[in-house]
Amino acid sequence: MSTVDQLLQHAIDGLPDRQFSVKRVHYAPGEVDVAHHHTAPLVAYVLSGALRSRVGDAPERVYHAGESFYEAANEVHHVSANASTTEPVTFIVVFVAPRDATLTVPASGIL
Repeated sequence: MSTVDQLLQHAIDGLPDRQFSVKRVHYAPGEVDVAHHHTAPLVAYVLSGALRSRVGDAPERVYHAGESFYEAANEVHHVSANASTTEPVTFIVVFVAPRDATLTVPASGIL
């Protein structure tokens, strides 16, 4: 089961309806998340391990420790999985989002 820790939520100066939301996500070896989308754009950075990802129409890709990537809002995240069956993966996600927004929404029935 994935672990998601909220590390920071902070208002953005000059944008009273927006906030930064910083989360740490941990997938166990072999773990695969359900298809989903995010309601706000994000930047992610892989701290350790390797993350397998496929967003929108882009091809599947593996991000390793030290690599980062961007995801636009509302694009379906078809694959979000630990690329390893023996090592965990941990990554940081930074959203710029409306205050109190639901950031992750399951994409039921979308493959």
